[in-house]
Amino acid sequence: MRNIHYISAGAGSGKTHTLTEILADHIASGFCRPGEVLLTTFTEAAASEFREKTRRKLLEKGLVDAAFEMAGARIGTIHSVAKSLIDRYWYRLGLAPSVTVLDDEGRTRHINESLAALATDDDLRAFRRLQRCFGFTRQEGLYQVSNPDFWKQHLERILAWMDNYEVSLEESLDYCRRQFDAFFLMHPGDTSLEAQLEQVKSYLQAVSNSGETSRTTRNNIAPLLALSVEEESYVFTVKALSTVGNLPKKLQNKPFAPGYVQVCETLEKSLRHVSHGRLLKDYVERIFRLAPRLCRLQTAQPSDRLQRYGALLGAAARPGGGGPRHSQIDPAGAGRRVSGLQPDRDPPLRPFVGDRRRVGLGRRYEAVDLRLSAEAMPK
Repeated sequence: MRNIHYISAGAGSGKTHTLTEILADHIASGFCRPGEVLLTTFTEAAASEFREKTRRKLLEKGLVDAAFEMAGARIGTIHSVAKSLIDRYWYRLGLAPSVTVLDDEGRTRHINESLAALATDDDLRAFRRLQRCFGFTRQEGLYQVSNPDFWKQHLERILAWMDNYEVSLEESLDYCRRQFDAFFLMHPGDTSLEAQLEQVKSYLQAVSNSGETSRTTRNNIAPLLALSVEEESYVFTVKALSTVGNLPKKLQNKPFAPGYVQVCETLEKSLRHVSHGRLLKDYVERIFRLAPRLCRLQTAQPSDRLQRYGALLGAAARPGGGGPRHSQIDPAGAGRRVSGLQPDRDPPLRPFVGDRRRVGLGRRYEAVDLRLSAEAMPK
């Protein structure tokens, strides 16, 4: 898109007020009519605020007719404005008359299908191993239940960060590695982690078998004895620390082997064992490898999305010709893209004003406020 005037401004700096003043002045001066204005925002609430404030300004200027015509101005989110243009000019875009945007359920299904094609069998085995070790859960009603799809949610979160912030995957991955190396620094020594945790298990079994142990304490210990210290080492360590720390004093002082103090030291070291750090580093490396590949499948580059959005506006505004073109709505990107148009044949857009925020791997635009020339927009 050409001839766009960008304004970079932070929150609370008066963007809405300034844009409203400019829009009202342009309409009042006859530079444009409300029906010739196309203004996009990030939210529907902001769009309503633009429309209402501009209408109020026009009424203050005594322009009752222009204020009334603001109801017909194309002011909304990028999604809603693009959808309204598609609904009106579908026949010029080579689309069916009814085009819908996928809901959250459809988007999740689409992402899952994409993930199924991206994640290898080796990736899935590594994710299952990590799930067993760390016991990722999700809230289901009043309960925490196992969450085998934790990696999909983490991946979506990374994609959201890529989409909304300046994110360097390489720097983020390096940061994660350094954090893991700094925390998980306990080495196994002469005895393996599994052997040390088996000793803790023996201690808990001895406590459970003691005649002085209450039923409540036995009930707390029983789930720990059912865990595998080889595959569920981190889950076992965290839960065992809590259970052992809450043992009554009379049980702490009992001469079980190994002793209470040794068990506490073993669990604290196990919590920061290097093997757990290795698992997490392997995990983030896999996730950060999948993220850009999924991003390429789901969305165009942000700058490309902006260009394609401009191509859609130009195609919708073209008085005629061009023949049918096949377009596709991206079901996952926050800025749906329309591809397959002919930007080289579209009339240029006349600049109105824009508001920019730098985010993601490229740039997405919180508001790109454009005015189509009167001769380009069909009546």
